[in-house]
Amino acid sequence: MQKPIIDRDGTQELLDARFVHVFRLTYTDGTRYIDASRRGTDNLVAFMDDEQLDALLPDAVAAALVIAPLGSDPKIVLFREYRYPTGQYLLSVPSGLIDAKDKDATEPLVEAMVREVKEECGITLVDGDTCKVINPLLYTSPGLTDESCALLEVVVRSEASDALSSAGTEGTERISDFSLFTKEEAKEILDAGRDPWGARFPLTTWAALTHFVYAM
Repeated sequence: MQKPIIDRDGTQELLDARFVHVFRLTYTDGTRYIDASRRGTDNLVAFMDDEQLDALLPDAVAAALVIAPLGSDPKIVLFREYRYPTGQYLLSVPSGLIDAKDKDATEPLVEAMVREVKEECGITLVDGDTCKVINPLLYTSPGLTDESCALLEVVVRSEASDALSSAGTEGTERISDFSLFTKEEAKEILDAGRDPWGARFPLTTWAALTHFVYAM
């Protein structure tokens, strides 16, 4: 099936802010579409060809962070994070944007994820711990935005629950109520579609829970 052809010259940037840009995409058949993006005009996903898309790095990383000391049942680490657009605390996983310096690393996604685990959870990965990519790029809400996120699995082999801390967070981040859940408890959350406080949760949290319960 032939895809619509975008008109680069006819596409307009409607908003240029620090963390978000808004474009009116224009296509040669007259179609117009609003696109919210973390990217500027020079690397907007809608303009990319197949080769560029194959090499595309996501905007962010998120992880199923699991504490699994040898001889103990594994538990996934979740916390409540205030998400301003929803006006509420939502059950969340370690996540964050990929920095420019991450892109120079041998494994940019792992580099970014290791940093976020340290900043948001206070855990420094050491020998014996693992961090691996589960899916390198998932579009979060492609009807509205070209934003994308990689999903990773981080396994900590030490008993790190006492070290959990959000002291490394910066700016507007608000994190509280660290919780560890067994696979049975995680499945109950998935089945309920709500967290233990009664709120719905983000797609990245659902993906991390699903991976933990059914794939690990």
